Amino acid sequence: SVNRDAETIENVTVDSRSAIPAGETLRNYFSKSGSADEKIEQEIRRYASGVLSKSSQMRRAALQMKQIAERFSTAELEKMDEPTRANWRKLVRQNAGNLLNQSEGLRNELNPIFNVNGGAGGGNVNTASDADLIRAVKRLFDLSVAVDKDVRSSFSISGGNSNNVPVKSGKFDSSLGEIINLSRQFK
Repeated sequence: SVNRDAETIENVTVDSRSAIPAGETLRNYFSKSGSADEKIEQEIRRYASGVLSKSSQMRRAALQMKQIAERFSTAELEKMDEPTRANWRKLVRQNAGNLLNQSEGLRNELNPIFNVNGGAGGGNVNTASDADLIRAVKRLFDLSVAVDKDVRSSFSISGGNSNNVPVKSGKFDSSLGEIINLSRQFK
């Protein structure tokens, strides 16, 4: 009979300072209040969770808008009577309003800490053509997916490195700005 010593793990600790890539920036921001380290870590977790939630809501709003826009082909839309087509366009516009609210909420949450103003995004929406409107909605969805991916890369627990925080990039700011700008044009 062989006797092997069993190893037990008493405590496992995770250094939350490296848990999320944006952690260092958040820690610097929240430490200005003079709070205890434990309180700062709670604020970081609360903030990251809130940003992830807002980003997810924005992406869902873009998906819902895309599903409505793509419900009918351009050929089906051309055959549609005017009241039905007007109702379809109204639903797309309403969802653009929801996407605008969600993307502005995300920008407002990120701006004080990460200087994300979302104002540099360009692009125009031609709402006269159904095909162009559908293309613009697809563009909004693609941008929303990219923004959500960057938020997840910045605020999800990954052991990632604090030098790679996508929400700090000009590309992120520009993409979020384009979502806001394009969404406003659907009114």
